[in-house]
Amino acid sequence: MGRVLLVVLVLGILVIGGGIAYFGAFPPEPKVVPVSKVLPIEQFKPAG
Repeated sequence: MGRVLLVVLVLGILVIGGGIAYFGAFPPEPKVVPVSKVLPIEQFKPAG
């Protein structure tokens, strides 16, 4: 029972380490989102 738990734990650590190494070597492409500029509305400006 203890040996099975140890094997599962080691395999899990290897999978997590492999995933970190993969994403470190090949990072995902960032999403490019166009920025829309919001113009101020005259009626919400304070009088002055």
